[in-house]
Amino acid sequence: MTAFLRSTAGRWTVRILGLAGGWVVATQALGMAWDGGGHLFLVAMLVVVVLAFAYAIDQFLGLALSFVPAGPASRPRHSGPIPPLAKAKQARVRRMHAALAQVGAFAPQVPPVEAAFPAFAVDRQPVSWIALLDAYAGADYYLDTAEPAQWLDTILFSRLPDGWDSPPQGRRWALLWEDETVIVALLVDGAVDALNAIESAPTGWEWLDAEAAAALGQAGLLISTND
Repeated sequence: MTAFLRSTAGRWTVRILGLAGGWVVATQALGMAWDGGGHLFLVAMLVVVVLAFAYAIDQFLGLALSFVPAGPASRPRHSGPIPPLAKAKQARVRRMHAALAQVGAFAPQVPPVEAAFPAFAVDRQPVSWIALLDAYAGADYYLDTAEPAQWLDTILFSRLPDGWDSPPQGRRWALLWEDETVIVALLVDGAVDALNAIESAPTGWEWLDAEAAAALGQAGLLISTND
């Protein structure tokens, strides 16, 4: 109801109802019925009262709505059919998804591998590590049931995590860097070699160190979460 009242159609509905209500109030207050002729002064008063009543109702509604939280903006959704993903790409996505799951890239939950299919099917982009993680990050654009926040808790896009140089025991922050896209992920020891053995082109994984963090920060490609 609130969303309708905020809309253009809702506001015009209120204005029209305000005009109708003003007409009733004015005709009763002035003790006359509209007959289309004579009483020029009373007719002018009638018009003024009707317009003033409608204006007052519209302003009151606007003031009331200003105290009502607007709520979160709805996320844009893909419209139109989603073509099937080629089997060769499906196999590539499945292989890379399994490797990421094995090195603990997904947290707190592992996404269904099929959640990445729509992005590759619609955009027809090559399957790479960055493209795959980006597909999971934007899966809710295509799928109502997708929950990227439940899958990518330890994967950051263009952000340097606080305390990156003191990771939890058995884990290290790894880096993916391609053009102006930078992804930092918290992975288990040995993950970089394991992932690059599966796919290292066009860009491979590397462990994040102070030199890389400083270089990417100076280039404006990696922003500290403390900023």
